[in-house]
Formats: sequence, structure tokens, C-alpha cells
Amino acid sequence: MNAVLFGHAAALLARSITKAQDAELRVIVARMDEAVEAGRREAFFAVNVLFHQQLVEFCGNHPLRDVYLEHTRKLLVLRRRSFDVVGNMQAANHEHHRLLEAILSGRTEQARRHAEVHTRAGQARYLSSVAHVSAAADNRTMPGERNHHADDREDRR
Repeated sequence: MNAVLFGHAAALLARSITKAQDAELRVIVARMDEAVEAGRREAFFAVNVLFHQQLVEFCGNHPLRDVYLEHTRKLLVLRRRSFDVVGNMQAANHEHHRLLEAILSGRTEQARRHAEVHTRAGQARYLSSVAHVSAAADNRTMPGERNHHADDREDRR
């Protein structure tokens, strides 16, 4: 649902973006670039959230905005985890650049596709980060405990 809503918002915005909105979104993406360069995950996350909020706000469809923001508000805590894995901020911001380029050039269908792909890629990054954390936890043991996963690997040799 998120991908469809965000895609529709991007397509609407590509048809109607103003110079002021253009400038604001460019500044937001530049701030994400700076956060990526500095490796500042929390700053990147905050500006990333702002980018998504502003895009749906600027699209002009208030019911879409309200549903999207209500739905994503519930996912914010989970989405933050997506940027714990190295490279995910860079990948997400590369997608932001492509999406913004499509919006600014008025390519509605390309904007829709980039927004949908970005949303689905974000979901995949989240799931991957959860798997990464889970795998790391499986390999840790408490003092005095045996690592059964290591034992299993040893048995296969």
C-alpha cells in the first residue's frame, strides 16, 4: 500500500511542482547527501522522513497525504533500523536522487515507478537489516554457554 500511495504522490507532484517546492526538495536531498558523507544515521533518518513527508504534502492530495502519513508513522521505529546496515543510506539516497530528477523533469510515470521501487527497496532493506541483526545474535553466546550454531558448523566438517 505504501508503495502505491508514494508512487501516486510522486506522479501528482511531477505534474504540478512549484519552484519553491523544487528548491525545498533539493535542499532536503542535499542535507541527506551531507548526512551520508558524514555517516550520520540519525541525521539521515530525520531528513529522509522529512523528504517523504514533504513529497506527499506537496502532491496536493490531502486524503492521500493523510493515509500515507498515518500508515508510515506506525512504521517509523522499524524503518530507522534499515540504516544500521552499511551502504543502506547510500542506496536510499541514490534512489532519492533518481526520484527527484524524475519529478523535477515532469516525467510522471517515471516518478511513480521510482517512488514505488524506492518504497519496495526500503522494505527489502528493513527485512535484510532484521535478518542481519538476527544472524549476529545467533552467533553470540553468553559467558559459559556453548554456541550451538558453531557446534553445528563443526559437526558438518
